[in-house]
Amino acid sequence: MEKINVLSIEHLEDIMIENLEENKSVSLVSDFETVWEIAMDFHRYEDVEFEYVDINTDYDKEYYLTLMMDDDNNATMAIEKAFCEEIDNYLATDGIVFIEDTVDHKYLTDVKNNKHLKDGDFTPIIFTFDTDDEKDNKCDDCLFGKEVTDSQVRFFVPACMDELVKAIDNLMDKYIVDNYR
Repeated sequence: MEKINVLSIEHLEDIMIENLEENKSVSLVSDFETVWEIAMDFHRYEDVEFEYVDINTDYDKEYYLTLMMDDDNNATMAIEKAFCEEIDNYLATDGIVFIEDTVDHKYLTDVKNNKHLKDGDFTPIIFTFDTDDEKDNKCDDCLFGKEVTDSQVRFFVPACMDELVKAIDNLMDKYIVDNYR
């Protein structure tokens, strides 16, 4: 079973599109948020239309996102539940399937034991979002700091929004602690 590190959602999307061009279908198994974000990106930026969508607010397990290529090289996609509550089992899909490392381990057991899936029809690829690299590769623009020269204080505001929000929150907390406690 192959395992890969994925740098970002966009990187995973690129990998899926490359595999779709080589094969007629490719699937992803992940949590709803990841599946939905990728589906929206494919819909917006790749003009991939939905063929089928089965989502439910009461369902809290993984979903499939399947990209399919028809004979005219038009891509469509489907989103459906990966787990069938009625039979208490994960459903199988054939072809190349990207499985996020956070997916319940029961998934692989259920799929490998699926009597409708022939040997060789299922190619699982486990992927991990490589979040450590993103943390290590922060640019200098993302660092919050201040410079004190004589009687002047100059703040360096980070360009990255997440760091900016954290830095402002910390600054406000420090201001309240220093001035009101």
